[in-house]
Amino acid sequence: MLRLPKSTTVKSHSDAKFERLDELLQFPGIACFEVQVQVTQQQGFGRFNLVTRWKRVYRQSKANQVWYLLTNLTDIETAFDSYAKRFSIEPMFRDFKTGGYNLEHCRAIGQRFHALALLVAIAYTIATEQSNRIRRK
Repeated sequence: MLRLPKSTTVKSHSDAKFERLDELLQFPGIACFEVQVQVTQQQGFGRFNLVTRWKRVYRQSKANQVWYLLTNLTDIETAFDSYAKRFSIEPMFRDFKTGGYNLEHCRAIGQRFHALALLVAIAYTIATEQSNRIRRK
């Protein structure tokens, strides 16, 4: 799964010409799934599936950011679920690196670092489970 910038050029089939992603027809609230799209004009790249999503208008707030996702997954729901998991993984890495755990500044190497990373993972899992229990109450 790869998020593309809007300036990327794509070609949907061999007879078509390359178009920028931001020039494609899009509507808020409608997601599109295109199969086997050529993504770049450079040689050596294969074809991939392209998912386009522009969040819907909600209470007069217009989402102006369109997501362009390049994937090898076969359907749009799986692609969105996969990309949504990214938003729970990134905060975890931020906590590991610069949050309360400060793994980047521990200066441990080898087996000591592996033990420390395992300890942090266990602590993070326990904290997450505790948070889920509190949220359910």
